[in-house]
Amino acid sequence: MGKFAAWAVLAWFSLATAIWTAPVSMTHVGGAVPEQESFEHACTFDEPGMKNCSDTSSYLWRLSGARSLTTTWEPGREDIKTITGTLIHEHTDCPDSRIGWTIDAGGRTDGTLTSGSPTAKLDIAVRQPLREITLTVRRLDTATCAGALRWSDPRLKPPYKLLP
Repeated sequence: MGKFAAWAVLAWFSLATAIWTAPVSMTHVGGAVPEQESFEHACTFDEPGMKNCSDTSSYLWRLSGARSLTTTWEPGREDIKTITGTLIHEHTDCPDSRIGWTIDAGGRTDGTLTSGSPTAKLDIAVRQPLREITLTVRRLDTATCAGALRWSDPRLKPPYKLLP
């Protein structure tokens, strides 16, 4: 009986951890469609025929001078606690470009990225239920060269719960 109980607790903990660490999907529902890079990884639950699953590693928006883009997603679940990842200003051909960004997820968070400060680490607490996430990207300069904003490792983190 003791071995069964220990096995059951270990199985429950493993399942809860797998569910908690599984990526939460973001479905594009409006606005600009960003370029998307993905990577293959082992699926959380090894179902027949599902050797690998695809996960987004980054989104990319290319912007020329004085332009603005907005993208809206619907999260795969509404109990999201935090939005994470890193925003990166890619400016190799446009060193003086400046990009402003705003994320609206029940509250607004914003910032500016420049060649001197090209990254912003995201750790945005959101109000629940989270039904939409909107990212607005703006070029704040008038240079005609191309700049870009990359959201690397975009993640929606649900609360960690061992019990439903």
